[in-house]
Amino acid sequence: MGLSDGFRAAMGASSSLSRLFADQTSAASRLAAFTATEEPEKRSEDEYRAEIDAWEERFRAAWAEAVELFAVHALAANEVTVVNKTQTFLHDVQVKLHLDGAVEAQERHGHAERPDWRDLKLPSPPRKWGPTKRDLGRYAGYPASLAASIASQPYMPRPYVPPDASWKTTGSVDVEVVVGDLRPEATFQTDDGDTVLLICGDIPEHVQGTWTATARGYNQVFTGALEVAIAEPAHLTNLVRDFVNLD
Repeated sequence: MGLSDGFRAAMGASSSLSRLFADQTSAASRLAAFTATEEPEKRSEDEYRAEIDAWEERFRAAWAEAVELFAVHALAANEVTVVNKTQTFLHDVQVKLHLDGAVEAQERHGHAERPDWRDLKLPSPPRKWGPTKRDLGRYAGYPASLAASIASQPYMPRPYVPPDASWKTTGSVDVEVVVGDLRPEATFQTDDGDTVLLICGDIPEHVQGTWTATARGYNQVFTGALEVAIAEPAHLTNLVRDFVNLD
């Protein structure tokens, strides 16, 4: 092979390397574009401002109810305590309570430390202006075999456990409590954590009510009166300020 043949071979090899480098660069660019962590803002400034105005209108309309729902999340849940003051072992005990006056039972939705917009029935604010993180999929970052294993795991819902007490607002409040068996001088307390009692209008010193109880083996209804103390006022201002802080 002469000098010219070697020169042509070297040029051919160089050209092949150049094409390989160009192909690798192009593939790397496509991969970088696919795995980019952010996408540019697609809304115009006018569209973004219009979203804010529409959200503000819906927010103001829903705020009055949201304050009450916020209180439901901030206050401790009401529970019912039943005491067997007799020396008799009572079986299959059921208790019904009736609370008089302008009191209502509000059910708490969700048990997170702080409520979210849906818990308070408030419209979610518009997304902040600026680029957004690209959604690379639920199992991004996992090896393919592990991601497939995770995705194939069957969903196992928690078994339903009925609450100890059911609360109904009927102009006042009615409560039904399933106690079960109750030993002599024993105490039963619900632990549902779902319901908060709220007073509407003027606040009395106490909420008056009555109770009835039945037990298997007793062909009679036990009755009595009860009194529910009013809790100290709760100040929600700082909690609300923290919640609506959009930064």
